[in-house]
Amino acid sequence: MEANTYYSEVSEVLEQDNSIQGENIRVRGEVVPGSVDQETDSLLIRFDLADVSTEDQLAVVYRGVVPDSFKAGNEVVIEGHLNSETIFEASAIVGKCASKYVSAN
Repeated sequence: MEANTYYSEVSEVLEQDNSIQGENIRVRGEVVPGSVDQETDSLLIRFDLADVSTEDQLAVVYRGVVPDSFKAGNEVVIEGHLNSETIFEASAIVGKCASKYVSAN
């Protein structure tokens, strides 16, 4: 039996920002071309994640190794929490696989 992993869309996260701050959630989106900023001597990376059906964007910060599928324009699912500055602090980044993830709606 296959277990589904649920996620929210970027626009849903932005609509709820104050009510979900600090909660561990998953968010699906597309890595915005031109937004990826990775420090050369560390594993810190900053990027924007765009809703695939709207123009809403979410600023993301992540410290760690990114998957091979992490490229501008590709869809990813991030896991972590929204901080008080409306920046998503990701603890994991996973390349999106259509058969594995199902929208929470």
